[in-house]
Amino acid sequence: MECELVSTDTILSEINAVIGHAAENGRDELNAEEIEYITRITKRMVKETKIQLGEIALLMPEEIPEEIVVQILKGHGGS
Repeated sequence: MECELVSTDTILSEINAVIGHAAENGRDELNAEEIEYITRITKRMVKETKIQLGEIALLMPEEIPEEIVVQILKGHGGS
């Protein structure tokens, strides 16, 4: 099952909206539900970024050192 990737900007906007909503309600801290939501979408952002890096690594393998390509494809980043 393939799902559509969501841009980092979209996810960061969602996080900003959750924080802004809490601030508008006069709260200095997020509640457990908001924290769980932000954690979940942040994990999604990381996962999708790894997918995108993997796609880039496949498109430009000659420009990226082989060991970095292997790390990206295994999901270990590339830093």
